[in-house]
Amino acid sequence: MKLLIDVSVDQIEASSVSVGRAGNTIPEVMQVVAGFTEFVGEIRVASAEQGVDVEEVRLEGNTAS
Repeated sequence: MKLLIDVSVDQIEASSVSVGRAGNTIPEVMQVVAGFTEFVGEIRVASAEQGVDVEEVRLEGNTAS
């Protein structure tokens, strides 16, 4: 019976360490997600700017014709 209790205690301690690691990892994941979100936003802005530039070129092409 003591062996069973000791094994259970060891498993609980190991689980506690795993939970602690997960708790430390979550903020890192959140930082990566925030960075990715910012990156996607920058792509969106650049794409919109490029769309405006393409439209200006199109309009200038129509004017030159």
